[in-house]
Amino acid sequence: MAAKKQESNNKSKKRKQNTDAKANTDSSFSKRPKLAASKSENKQVKKPFKPFKKQNFSKFKTQPGEEKNTPLSKRERRIHAKELTEARKKRRKQHYTLEQELARLWEKMRQRNIAKEERSKIIAEAILKMKGKIPEIASSHVSSRVLQTCVKYCTQAERDTVFDELKPHYLTFATNKYAIHLVMKMLDNASKKQLAEFISSLRGHAASLLRHTVGSVVIEHAYQLGNANQKQELLMELYSTELQLFKDLSSMKESRLSDVILKLNLQKGSVLRHMASVIQPILEKGIVDHSIIHRVLIEYLSIAGKTSAAEIIQQLSGPLLVRMIHTRDGSRIGILCVKHGSAKERKKIVKGLKGTVGKTAHFQYGSLILHHRISSRSTYIAEYSVVVNGLFALLLLLFICGYVYALDYISVLACIVSTIDDTKLVTKAVIRELQSILKELVLDKVSLFLHFGSHLVTYIMNGRRPLLQLLNPNCTRYFSPDEMASLSLSISSLNAMGELEINSETKSLKDEESSDKDNNGREVTMDKPDESTSPETVQLIEGGKKDPSIRRQELLVGSGLAENLIDICIENAEELLRSNFGKEVLYEVATGGSGGILRETLGDKLNTLHEAIASLAAKSKFEESGKDHVLENFHSSRTIRKLVLESPMFATTLWKKALKGKCEQWTQGHSVKVICAFLESLDAKVSKLAKEELQPLIDSGILKLPEKKQPANEG
Repeated sequence: MAAKKQESNNKSKKRKQNTDAKANTDSSFSKRPKLAASKSENKQVKKPFKPFKKQNFSKFKTQPGEEKNTPLSKRERRIHAKELTEARKKRRKQHYTLEQELARLWEKMRQRNIAKEERSKIIAEAILKMKGKIPEIASSHVSSRVLQTCVKYCTQAERDTVFDELKPHYLTFATNKYAIHLVMKMLDNASKKQLAEFISSLRGHAASLLRHTVGSVVIEHAYQLGNANQKQELLMELYSTELQLFKDLSSMKESRLSDVILKLNLQKGSVLRHMASVIQPILEKGIVDHSIIHRVLIEYLSIAGKTSAAEIIQQLSGPLLVRMIHTRDGSRIGILCVKHGSAKERKKIVKGLKGTVGKTAHFQYGSLILHHRISSRSTYIAEYSVVVNGLFALLLLLFICGYVYALDYISVLACIVSTIDDTKLVTKAVIRELQSILKELVLDKVSLFLHFGSHLVTYIMNGRRPLLQLLNPNCTRYFSPDEMASLSLSISSLNAMGELEINSETKSLKDEESSDKDNNGREVTMDKPDESTSPETVQLIEGGKKDPSIRRQELLVGSGLAENLIDICIENAEELLRSNFGKEVLYEVATGGSGGILRETLGDKLNTLHEAIASLAAKSKFEESGKDHVLENFHSSRTIRKLVLESPMFATTLWKKALKGKCEQWTQGHSVKVICAFLESLDAKVSKLAKEELQPLIDSGILKLPEKKQPANEG
């Protein structure tokens, strides 16, 4: 053991010697000069970390000739910082001082209680200060507001000078987030000549501006203000490169793209390629709120092939579609997407509308899309209370401020409730949301307004119309010819795919369960589609193979919507009878709907409704209630008359409960129409019921039957 320890000690000594030798050899070959300092000095000594302490300069003693550096107060520091900021802004902004002066003048000129003469003086002073510098300061958020107010209140001569200075820079300002408001204000106040010059300056730049989120607003504004020829000029540029290059080709009477292609012998393929290059970037960026884009899409779908049209429908099916249906062309695109989309795409459309159905149902064209879905128009919606002084101001609000924008949602809603065979999906996404606001829809009492830019647009009350479509489908009494034409639109290139679409949707329906329960616990049955549907019916529906009557039964009766409707009509019978719009829903419900769809399962409830209306008619004529009797009111008397003519059950209930033995007191005024309706009824039992009491009144001259209108003699 002792020998081993000695060997190990010898080895360690040798290792130390070797390391020393290596160090000596390295030092001998090193070119660096040797330091005279000791080894202990070469070693790095780690010092403990000491945090930095702020030096208190006030401790240092000042020289006798120097002033003392006293610390500044908070107010003084704030003033000093403000001075530094002002100096920095002056160095950075060329016209900073001018902008400050204009801002002070703007605070005076924009006041409402200022006299016109004083405002004119201030505006003249502001324009004089800005003269020659308007293009340089128009992009500022301060100067842009001052210019907008000046353009609004200045004289025509002053407005012309501003227009002349801005004319060469309009395209630059059209993409600036502050100057765009000035451009739009100039367009609103421009003369016909100035508007034509502005639209001609957009030539060759319309497509690029439409791809810009800010510039697209300017194009849309010019499109809305322009006449038919100016609108056509903007559209032609988006159709073809030839029409963009040659101005003479774009000035033609034909407005439809297919007619333009035939007249000018354009190549359809090149037109489609050019339009695709314009449309695709716009859709990818989601700039789909403008009516000019909707018009271009409609024209593109009218000439596109199967693949191109299917791709556009696939891109639009979803949340994008909700932002498009506030215009007429946008609602038509929505109808086409619902009609020709696959089952998955229709599902996306329904889910995209979820949460907005209640709002959408109040728009004319929007409710048409919901309508079409049962049987087979950045926009911001908010609630406001508006005080309007005088009838004239109300008319201005309705007609000048953009009445048309509130008319474009009904088509879309009507289409949705008329097309899709998946009634379970439509019930959950659409019907349940309508049921939550059913009373407001029936009575059309929703105080909602729209904001489109600076315009306040009032709703046109149309919430009842999707309900009327379910009760009486495609009735021309509730839908205009233009709306009926919109519901019958289709894409010619996709019509050949109708059979394939129907088969694919039928397969998807078979894969689902035949019955399921919705959120409210009601059972919604999914009957199998009738195999005996005629080809004509399939082409008309464009949505599926299910029988329209079965689809309507599932959505109206199976969902519980009809039962809720009858309950609301019973509770609010008098208010609905007197309402200009609610009476239509009451009439359709009381008659049992088209084809008597409500009588089979809800006959007892309908009898209760008939009795509720008859009890209102049975009230005394001389009762002091402050209102006209329902038989003497203009709206209610005509509704009751129609019910007597159409529903023998109601006529019998009304006669026995309200009119029997009392007809003599109702032989004057609007109530005469109700009495005479019993004799005009096509049902023999109804006419026989009243003839015994009414004939003596006719013979004595107390009751005069209305003269029937004779047809005009031909030739």
